[in-house]
Amino acid sequence: MRHALALFALSLVCLPSHALYKCTAGASTVYSDAPCPAGQPAQLLTPSPAPDAAQAREAARNAARDKAEVNRLRSERERRIAQEDSARARAEAGRLAHQKKCKLLGMKKRWSDEDAAGASIKQEAKAKRSARRKAEQLELECGT
Repeated sequence: MRHALALFALSLVCLPSHALYKCTAGASTVYSDAPCPAGQPAQLLTPSPAPDAAQAREAARNAARDKAEVNRLRSERERRIAQEDSARARAEAGRLAHQKKCKLLGMKKRWSDEDAAGASIKQEAKAKRSARRKAEQLELECGT
């Protein structure tokens, strides 16, 4: 069946002004430019006329318009993807900056706790107050 269709399409291209006959004999179909043998059902196929110049111009305009629309949609999609990628990168940079700040505040709190533990009696109150403030700042910024 595929061969018959290919032959038919080829015959339409090769012989657009000739009459074509579709002859069926049992399960097979044959396309020919000669009438079918006697006793076989025949169907006369006439090719469609070639488009005139106005139709060709209209088709070209439609194709150009469709191509412009495809290009516009492609550009819009690429711009949207670039914006989304940029937003993701900014969010990731912000997350990493916050993570770094929390680690730094955690280190400062540990250092203040160590300073308070090793402070002399005279400096103990000041060191504990500093350690408490560092803990409060860590809690406020990082929630831990």
